[in-house]
Amino acid sequence: KEFNIERAKKIIIEATEQSNQLAPPEISEMTRLKDFLKNLGDSTKLLFADVNSKNNLKNEDLKNSKSLCILIGPEGDFSPNERELILKNSSSKPFSISNNILRSDTAVISAISLVNFIKNFH
Repeated sequence: KEFNIERAKKIIIEATEQSNQLAPPEISEMTRLKDFLKNLGDSTKLLFADVNSKNNLKNEDLKNSKSLCILIGPEGDFSPNERELILKNSSSKPFSISNNILRSDTAVISAISLVNFIKNFH
């Protein structure tokens, strides 16, 4: 699909202002999954929202990381090869968002809400 990065940046700025945040999230240019995983820094924890996982996200999963990256699958989920590649990554922490399969846009909101809840209330 076509992705309008300029439009997305405007939406992010508006959402950041509306939620009284100081630093808007960064949008990077699209990259291949294997390149993304290869270039992920050692200090970044990769939180993998995996529809096949039975693990709940815990407070311990969010500690000892300089930054967190939430990975949400595309519509139809990752291919078995992509999933294997993600799980091989040493910083990957697979977790379940819901018992239901969510749309990608809903999964993003759910995952961010879950991370914020755990970080702020545990």
